[in-house]
Amino acid sequence: MSDPGITYRDRDEVAGMRSARDCIEQTKARIVEAGWATAEELKEEEKGIRAKVAAEVEEASKGSLPRPEILYEDIYFNEKPPFIRHATPEASVRFA
Repeated sequence: MSDPGITYRDRDEVAGMRSARDCIEQTKARIVEAGWATAEELKEEEKGIRAKVAAEVEEASKGSLPRPEILYEDIYFNEKPPFIRHATPEASVRFA
């Protein structure tokens, strides 16, 4: 189970850890320090990535679920199993 955030830590400690030890923020700072990009360029890139991800999620949400048989395509396994158990018995799949 993940850390719920402020159950046993106060807000200042959580904020301090996020600002000082966030690996993404550290990487951004190193990129800016190295002169590879400015903070504004990184912010624009992040906005573009977020927009692209949101568009892809929306597109995927419009589609239907894939066939269960494709779970075992294109992997290094000799045979597909005779049965795939799902959360409910009705959703489980038996292969002939």
